[in-house]
Amino acid sequence: MPKQKFNSHDIAASCATLRAKVLGAWLANIFDLDDKRTLLLKFTRSGGATESGEGEKTTVLLESGARFHTTSYARERKADQPSKFNAKLRMHLRGKRLNGVNQMGADRAVAFTFGAGDTEHHLVLELYAQGNIVLCDREWRILTLLRPHRDDARGLVLLGNHPYPRERFRRHVRVDSDALVAALEGKDEQLGPKDEDKGEGEGARETPGAAKRRAPGTVREALCKAFGFGPPVVDRAARMAGIVDGAAAKTPLDAERVAALGASLGAIDDWFEGVTNGRVEPRGVVTWRLKEGESGEDGESGSSPSLEADFEDFSPFPADDVPPPGPFDPKVFRTTEVSGGVDAALDLFFASFEARRDRSQREKSANAAAKKLEKVRRDQEARVRALEKERESQELAATLIEYNLTQVDAVLAAVNGALAGGMAWDDLTLMIKEEARAGNPVARLVKTLDLPNNKVTVTLKNHLDVDDVDD
Repeated sequence: MPKQKFNSHDIAASCATLRAKVLGAWLANIFDLDDKRTLLLKFTRSGGATESGEGEKTTVLLESGARFHTTSYARERKADQPSKFNAKLRMHLRGKRLNGVNQMGADRAVAFTFGAGDTEHHLVLELYAQGNIVLCDREWRILTLLRPHRDDARGLVLLGNHPYPRERFRRHVRVDSDALVAALEGKDEQLGPKDEDKGEGEGARETPGAAKRRAPGTVREALCKAFGFGPPVVDRAARMAGIVDGAAAKTPLDAERVAALGASLGAIDDWFEGVTNGRVEPRGVVTWRLKEGESGEDGESGSSPSLEADFEDFSPFPADDVPPPGPFDPKVFRTTEVSGGVDAALDLFFASFEARRDRSQREKSANAAAKKLEKVRRDQEARVRALEKERESQELAATLIEYNLTQVDAVLAAVNGALAGGMAWDDLTLMIKEEARAGNPVARLVKTLDLPNNKVTVTLKNHLDVDDVDD
């Protein structure tokens, strides 16, 4: 299944990119998309940075629980008015300068700091579980939030006018050899960060109980539980260590592979710290599925994919520091670095899914309209056939009346005469039946009387095809 959410290392890379692109810019406006969980933040810089002399403009997309990055793709909005949540964000943030973009510890949350001093505000984007977007004042008291939440069992309260619980986020702690060995063996010792360092995202872990914990069966299970790494990071570390099966490798590992794994985890820690402090520039690497009939050797390995590509994964790590075999079959997938860095890669990756979703919705709408049109067409055809049948019936009745005009006139004269003489309707009906039984030819032509509606149904001889037809 294609990757859809950021892990903590993706967040570190995206934070570094945004600090380089929009730190110090002014927030011009905020727009919410139709899903009510995605915001577009429009930033501008003064100074005539563009050819037109206007300030440089940048759009940052925030999707609760999933992602954040700059974007260059236009998105349609059906709603003309902002939501109540967005209106409050505009009231507190619009026109302020962005002074900080910082990951909350090493967890899956990021804080955008606007303004300074008494007018300082923090916009927190949470990217774990169902996600959230929270606006706090300078003292980190919640002013408004996208999704109120309360968990009394954990002592977690995310409600308006309550302090935002920053202490719950996991802090970054380097993995040492003793902690790695203990994690692979599944020992009961507390591994990695202390209790107060455990976070809400992929790093949230349960505190070991008194009973002995079951030994992990794979490297992925061991490192994810102990250190809070996401599965892609664990798989990368394992492959960098020369473990062919990657994160799926069975435990226990021999001493040589444990040492190699410790070295690769140390390299990933170095990368995380370097990206956080600006010493390392994250890369924009994407993986997409090859089209049918296209081989992994077709085209240049460094060619960038298009918006029509069937993307599978994105990564801020270099694409060439993992020895083969990689996590993706080269006969099915192609991996390359996108020019423009991690932000361009993220924008292309997610815009592809949005474009595909939009195409699917348009196709569904077109199919629904076509089905509705076909239903209307069939209904109109049925009505035309019914009207044609009625026309033929009426035309035949008129023809028969013309051929039997004398008999019809006789019936009408007899009925009208009886009615003019004051005969009751029931008596007239009874008289016609008696006359018919007596052999009266005029009475035998009458089939039914509908005197309330001034109608008489007669049976006429069809001299054209020798059939009896009721008129």
